[in-house]
Amino acid sequence: MYPTMLKTCWMSGTPQSSNCKFRELKMLLLLRKRKVILHHDIAIRIKELNESLDAIAIDKERYNFKTITSVEQPRGVESTSFVDEYMICGRDKEKNALMNKLLCESSDEHEGLHIISIVGMGGMGKTTLAQLAFNNNEVKNIFEKRIWVCVSDPFDKLRVANAIIQGLEVQGCSSSATLESILQSIHQSIAGKKILLVLDDVWTEHYTDWEPLYNCLKNCVNGSKIVVTTRKETVALMMNSIVIPIAELSENECWSLFKHFSFIGRSDDECRELENVGKEIVSKCKGLPLAAKTIGSLLRFKRTRKEWENILNSGMWELEEFEKGIYPPLLLSYNDLPLMVKRCFSYCVTFPKDYQLNKDELIKLWMAQGYLGSEQKREMEMIGEKYFNILATRSFFQEFTKDGFGDIVGCKMHDIVHDFGQFLTMNECFAMKDNDFGDSSINGSFEKAHHLVLMVDKNSSFPNSICSIKNLRSLLFQFELGMNSFDGVLLKLLGQNTCLRALAMGGTTKYDMMTDWRYWYLIKLERIPKEIGKLIHLRKACSLEFLNQFGNLEGSLGIIGLGNVTNDKEEGTTVQTAI
Repeated sequence: MYPTMLKTCWMSGTPQSSNCKFRELKMLLLLRKRKVILHHDIAIRIKELNESLDAIAIDKERYNFKTITSVEQPRGVESTSFVDEYMICGRDKEKNALMNKLLCESSDEHEGLHIISIVGMGGMGKTTLAQLAFNNNEVKNIFEKRIWVCVSDPFDKLRVANAIIQGLEVQGCSSSATLESILQSIHQSIAGKKILLVLDDVWTEHYTDWEPLYNCLKNCVNGSKIVVTTRKETVALMMNSIVIPIAELSENECWSLFKHFSFIGRSDDECRELENVGKEIVSKCKGLPLAAKTIGSLLRFKRTRKEWENILNSGMWELEEFEKGIYPPLLLSYNDLPLMVKRCFSYCVTFPKDYQLNKDELIKLWMAQGYLGSEQKREMEMIGEKYFNILATRSFFQEFTKDGFGDIVGCKMHDIVHDFGQFLTMNECFAMKDNDFGDSSINGSFEKAHHLVLMVDKNSSFPNSICSIKNLRSLLFQFELGMNSFDGVLLKLLGQNTCLRALAMGGTTKYDMMTDWRYWYLIKLERIPKEIGKLIHLRKACSLEFLNQFGNLEGSLGIIGLGNVTNDKEEGTTVQTAI
């Protein structure tokens, strides 16, 4: 076949054209030959792998090997019911609320099996509160049987049922029994008894996981109670339970807890010398009991004021003890998030601590980064709303602000959660004020930055160090009116970050870093920087109303793919300018 083709090519034209065709055909044949060889090599490799698998299967049968499916172990440290009440500070309000629910015998409360959920972020003291109630003398007198079960994740119905059987001290029930037989034993054992069951660290939101156990437990006496600790409001809703939310400790309560751990074995003089710096450290714990306990335990072995000041001046997330003590509980909550929600959470670290996040603006920024998947704006907004609610109900957000209809419009992140997010993103997100620009340790990590918030007053200028950034996806720039916003450094930054997807630049009359992004407005410009034209991936920008101030523009400006602008009237493919 090939000689015939060559002969045909040679006879069909001039010698020169035939030579060209011959060379082209020769190249084509070489490419085909390489493909054939590659396919042949792959086929041989597949055959060898199949032979290896066949040999393994034969050995399995010959030596009677059995396939064993590994069982995933619960995550985290298993809790117990024991607690040292001397080391507990605060929580009087929550403790009284829980005790009232447990001891209440009113006509509304005593009928049926009631569930009480203690809800809060990791490290807030939910388990400790349940332990206090479980070991209360009045509770011991009222409930004939008290059972403590650490549930954790995943929710293993068989393991939980076995733990309840052990707590009921049922004899003759094998640990290898089926779920049905164990539930039958529980059902019979609790008949005529008033029980208190604590289910610590529940994660599952699926009613099908919970239903068989709940139906089995209904055989107990009226007035029996189930106490659940969880980080997820959706768990409490799924169980149709009474919710007791756990908030941060007051600063005095946090200080008392901190002293229990850090001042052990010190003289009164030492305590007085360390008190001021200690209170400053406690203020960084932001009412989180686990943080106060972890840092207090660390400082117990730091004898000098200088060592305490070093801890105070360090980034909390940089401490090894913080990583080991605080982050594991938060990491459990983070790992439980869907993949795309994890990205949305990490993006929130772009904003500074104590920043009031606006829900709608945050969702638009998620949209700009492509975190919400769909190409339809309405669908993306609905997905963004869903992701925001997931983070809100799992205690990643707090201090919610609501509109007149009771809908959430804004929130904040706990400082420790913010630190945790920075720990996860590892220099991908920065929020910088002008007084940070001289920090060489920060400037040296700019190259990995993807999202940047810059806050500059009128007496400052852009640091040259930020020109090393070349992979920005978000640039949110706030300045005090009166500064030259588009100096050379900023223009260079825009020119080389062509992957930018979100851009906000605004001035404020007052240098206030907590100003809501929605109320920023562009400083009056005399020209549009030509570097803007390189931002072909831009998906969100601030208001386009500033174009009307350019009196020398003519015609129209076409903007492709920019779907999220501040003013709904500006959404479209064309913006008419003033002439």
